[in-house]
Amino acid sequence: IKTEIKIKTDDKSNDNLEKIIENTSIDEKEIVVTNYKSKIPFEDLNLNNLSEVTEYILKRYGDSINFTDKVKKQTKKCVFENHKQVYNALTCLATSFLEKLSNPSENWHKNELNDLIKTETDSTFEYAPRHNKVVVNAFPKDYKIEYERETLTLHKHLKCGAGYGNKNNMIRICFEYVKKNNKIVIGFMDTHPGYFIKK
Repeated sequence: IKTEIKIKTDDKSNDNLEKIIENTSIDEKEIVVTNYKSKIPFEDLNLNNLSEVTEYILKRYGDSINFTDKVKKQTKKCVFENHKQVYNALTCLATSFLEKLSNPSENWHKNELNDLIKTETDSTFEYAPRHNKVVVNAFPKDYKIEYERETLTLHKHLKCGAGYGNKNNMIRICFEYVKKNNKIVIGFMDTHPGYFIKK
């Protein structure tokens, strides 16, 4: 248990954490392991752009979420201004959202996922489980990716702003849940693809 905590935590005071763990009971140690992903408020981090946000999320939640190389390039150019709510949305995807996808209850309903996202992002984002087929076929390079030798269609997405609104206040985060390794893969994170066609 000590080794697992040391590897997974990004707490800079790791030496102090180990001393605390040595003096706790077995049950308390297990609680520490369970809660190592506790959310850090955006205001406590020095993240100045979307690229830094995704880098941090990958570092902290890399066992639960992944970004394609395309997304890493997109976040360097994306002009969406609300970095805090993107951070909140990605943190939610990597934790409570993923938990609901991987462990659906008998009474589970897809609206729970949308409610979860809206709550965690102060209603900045909404969740949609599927894209319109016409949209997917119109932009195959944006909505289809190759991941671990499989072709994934990125139907699941978080949306903010109208498709043809102000691009500073509009973004789409498109992803898929990969069940075999229980991970969310994000393959698109930028202005709505149709924006540039419309313009």
